[in-house]
Amino acid sequence: MGFLAPLFLIGLAGLAIPVLIHLTRHERGKPTPFPSLMFLERIPFQESSRRRIRHWLLMALRLTALALLAAGFARPFFRSGRLASVGGLGPEEVVLLVDRSFSMDRPGAWEEALDRARSAVAGLGPLDRLSLIGFDEAPRLYHRSTTDHGRITATLDTLSTGSLATRLAPAVRLASSTLASSNLSRSRVVIISDFQRGSWRGDEDASLPEGVVLE
Repeated sequence: MGFLAPLFLIGLAGLAIPVLIHLTRHERGKPTPFPSLMFLERIPFQESSRRRIRHWLLMALRLTALALLAAGFARPFFRSGRLASVGGLGPEEVVLLVDRSFSMDRPGAWEEALDRARSAVAGLGPLDRLSLIGFDEAPRLYHRSTTDHGRITATLDTLSTGSLATRLAPAVRLASSTLASSNLSRSRVVIISDFQRGSWRGDEDASLPEGVVLE
């Protein structure tokens, strides 16, 4: 079981506040002198222990209601072999290919590529799985099929361009093999590159599985 908005669970800590107040608050009755008790109405004596039990039961019910409300805002979900769908579409398997070849070192090109990569990561849902591949003449798989998108963003911040040329086919083949092991019904490949002439050779065999969306 997980939560789509776990920060709301922090509110559960606030449930301890009324308990602490109740434990530390002691009300003492203020004595009022009467010259005679004959004119006061007699009322049944109520044991303080019974009254105290009722107060605790009422507080427990109120705290339970607040806890359920906080859990509802946290949007719980249950994990299974195939993850439960979100918004009716279901989670998506995404492979992000980032060209880090020498041609990407042009002024502004690399910064723009990283901005596009970060935007692609930010646009994912919490259950979407993401793989990150950097490539020049050879591809490198940095992360495989993870929902920890923060790790992907942190890795993007460490990437830099190299001195080698661009070859798309090996990167596409690695993306294809990564998608082949996924059990999700929706797949997408995002390629961020300047697509230099010669980066794709006509004699290279590389293709993506059927139904994969290419961006």
